[in-house]
Amino acid sequence: MIKGIPVTFRRHTPSCRAYLIAHLVIAIALAGAYLQATQTADPDAQFDLKNAKGMEVRVAAYGARITSIKVEEGYPGNLDVCVTYTLTDKNELIIDYRATTDSATPVNLSNHSYFNLAGEGSETVLQHDLKINADAMLPIDKTSVPTGKIVPVAATPFDFRQPKPVGRDIDQPNEQLANGSGYDHTFVLNPRKADLVPVATLHEKTSGRMMKVFTDQPGLQIYTANFLDGSLTGKSGRPYARQSALCLETQHFPDSPNQSQFPNTILRPGETYQSRTTYQFTVSDSCGE
Repeated sequence: MIKGIPVTFRRHTPSCRAYLIAHLVIAIALAGAYLQATQTADPDAQFDLKNAKGMEVRVAAYGARITSIKVEEGYPGNLDVCVTYTLTDKNELIIDYRATTDSATPVNLSNHSYFNLAGEGSETVLQHDLKINADAMLPIDKTSVPTGKIVPVAATPFDFRQPKPVGRDIDQPNEQLANGSGYDHTFVLNPRKADLVPVATLHEKTSGRMMKVFTDQPGLQIYTANFLDGSLTGKSGRPYARQSALCLETQHFPDSPNQSQFPNTILRPGETYQSRTTYQFTVSDSCGE
């Protein structure tokens, strides 16, 4: 079964064109967008939309299309992006990204959904067990930009190679945890077959809910909602407090255009950016199953 999901916008990072998906809702909720009455010629598209900056957006029955105009936010070239969301009978959410450009430009698309497997409005995600298939991570400076180094996770609070509670080491005296006000770092994923080995597994013991993440990307950004402050409320009316959710963002490495040792994020004319991430939901007694 396939359903169309809308898009919201988020600030960009130095390697990231700013079209990150934020909410899994069916209603059209594009930030700053308004409905334009003209229907598109594309048979898959339902409506033309424009956001407050005048960028054209098409929300389709099978996904979302975005056109980013040349020099918008300083990026060169016109960038055409299509994101397709697939909900399967195997309890999977599959996100397919596709992009083309008419001028060389950095492209690094990701998904910024917040997860709390205990249920909407639950107070903390710190008791969730997390496993990450990564032997290394990217240190950041005080502005949350990677320093360019790649360091081992062994014997640090960033070692999630075996399942452990998200919050077990989050308050340890550690320069990197201080720089991110918690976890807000990219993990360098180990080589694997994207469709067979999950890059991360998140498990909530009380409900037994488990989420596995599969991707073809080299990095996974873990963000423990360090800057939520309770000013936002959810559908139950409960506030979204600090560290009440977790983001698992599959992506290339942030700041890649400025770090020659990082994987390339430059898309050129004639090339097609393609990527797939799958979130698979099951019920299990433990994170290791």
